[in-house]
Amino acid sequence: LRKFLKNHVIEDIKGRWGAENLEDNGALYRFPPTSPVKPLPSPPRENLENFSGDKGKLFKLPSSSKRGLKKQELLQSVENLARPKADVAEEKKEGTQQRREITQEYVQETWRNIIQIHLQSILGLPSLEEVLQPAQIIPEFVMYNMSNTSKHGVVVLQDKAEDLPHWVLSAMKCLAYWPRNKDMSQDTYSGFERDVFRTVADYFLSLPEPLLTFEYYELFVNILDLLQPHLERVAVEALQICCVLLPPPRRRKLQLLLRMMHRISGNVDMPRLHDAMGTRSLLIQTFSRCVLRCAQEEDLDELLSTRLLAFLMDHQQEILQVPAYLQAAVQDHLEFVRKAQVGHFECEKEEICAILPTYSYCKQITPQEFEEQKVSTSQAAVAELLENIIKDKNLSVKEKKKKLKQVSLFHLLVPEVGLNSIGIKSNDFWL
Repeated sequence: LRKFLKNHVIEDIKGRWGAENLEDNGALYRFPPTSPVKPLPSPPRENLENFSGDKGKLFKLPSSSKRGLKKQELLQSVENLARPKADVAEEKKEGTQQRREITQEYVQETWRNIIQIHLQSILGLPSLEEVLQPAQIIPEFVMYNMSNTSKHGVVVLQDKAEDLPHWVLSAMKCLAYWPRNKDMSQDTYSGFERDVFRTVADYFLSLPEPLLTFEYYELFVNILDLLQPHLERVAVEALQICCVLLPPPRRRKLQLLLRMMHRISGNVDMPRLHDAMGTRSLLIQTFSRCVLRCAQEEDLDELLSTRLLAFLMDHQQEILQVPAYLQAAVQDHLEFVRKAQVGHFECEKEEICAILPTYSYCKQITPQEFEEQKVSTSQAAVAELLENIIKDKNLSVKEKKKKLKQVSLFHLLVPEVGLNSIGIKSNDFWL
């Protein structure tokens, strides 16, 4: 109790602090009306500053004046408060538009975050810091790779200068559809297919950077741990996401190369491309370095690149598909944000409407108009009541007569509401 008195948790009943030494002398103490720790709540300063002087005058009545505001002045003040100024309304309108708009930067950041979440979940890593940096995820590449594709899912480049040379495309097409697409207008010779294959291989091996790029080397190496029979579906999903991160020209080259390799490997009509090596082994050994390698040649593990290329070739159709679930996740998130913003705006509107009082005024009419409305309204009500009674199929004849008798009593009490005036004859009334 001494601590409470010293720290002003309790005080003397008369409000005096005293010597702050508690004595058992029968004195009374009480809790102070205000907390010794928490200050009194006060409205935010910015709200007080933004509150205009005109509105303050409206709620502040002069105490020294014996006369209050005139009725007309009060109504005018209320009307001005209910109707905000045009510039204030425009500012609120612009602010609402800004809240509802989702910027392109936010869309790109959404793509980046969703890709990171999926990859981290698939790889089972606590963090992607050592594998993939956020700056390495370029949303423009992802959106382009997913939206600019042919009917076969191959990326279509807008800038043809970044595409494969025409002679390389012709050579790859010749090998992919051998012998059906072989140019029969020119004389071929023994070993022609080997020369065409060497032409394609020389082009890809001459590229300064692998198709999977140097910066994604660690990412694809980590996926190699998933290349196990029981994790095949997980590895396909991980490679599907990683390949969509590639620049569009490199993704297109990778797609065309893997499609060619897959067709050559499964073509029983293709002659042997090497005397001492099978076609599949030759394809993997030839193109492994141009698909995956690190910047430091001494750290390159040939086994890693060959394992990855073999898996890519066998599952190229699934891996190089557009990951539609990523696009759906982004669209769902953006739609949720839009609905949340609209809902927030509606809540603000409701709060504003609740704060500002609403007033309704009656239009004064003449006594003659009042009498006419009184009779016409009553006649319409009686006509509707009679029509409902007559057309009600659930009522028996006895119940209908009882209700119609009640209406007739009303007619006797209020003769101005006559049955003839509402278009009902007396004979029809009792039928």
